[in-house]
Amino acid sequence: NRRHDRYDALELRAERGLGKGYRWMGAYTRSSARSDAVLSLALTNPVFGRLGQGPLDWDTPHRLVSSAWLPVRGKYGIAYLLEWRSGYPFSVFSEKSGLVGPPNNRRYPAYFSLNVEVERRLRVWKHQWGLRLGFINITNHKNPNAVNNTLESPNFLHFSGGQKRAFATRIRFIGRS
Repeated sequence: NRRHDRYDALELRAERGLGKGYRWMGAYTRSSARSDAVLSLALTNPVFGRLGQGPLDWDTPHRLVSSAWLPVRGKYGIAYLLEWRSGYPFSVFSEKSGLVGPPNNRRYPAYFSLNVEVERRLRVWKHQWGLRLGFINITNHKNPNAVNNTLESPNFLHFSGGQKRAFATRIRFIGRS
């Protein structure tokens, strides 16, 4: 086994404290995760074809992340988490488990998620608590985590799964008053 993996990345990041525990952060990462033997041969994963070089399964060349916890009025605040990134790579196979083309030569659609929450701070029993209500993936962007990658299938390249919009509640312990 002479497999060689390589990961290179450059991240540009900006952060700003906004007082009383509030903050803002934004970061962009340009990266490359590659291998000279992308697919691993195993009895549990019988693949017929060259292992080949290419991107690793978790390769995301572009990634943008931003989050903030911002004051709104008095004891209220709003928090968000935004993430956009290139889709993960995947390989195409034939019905007989034969690799079609180079490994990981296709990609999922770009991923986008925006989570937004509103928090009300409360004082209960000499402690600070936060009651949060919000949405996960508020834009309801389709972020598939499965693909039909069998070339001969009538549903070839049909993407499915992923996190749909969801309502979330959370009680957060902040500390002693």
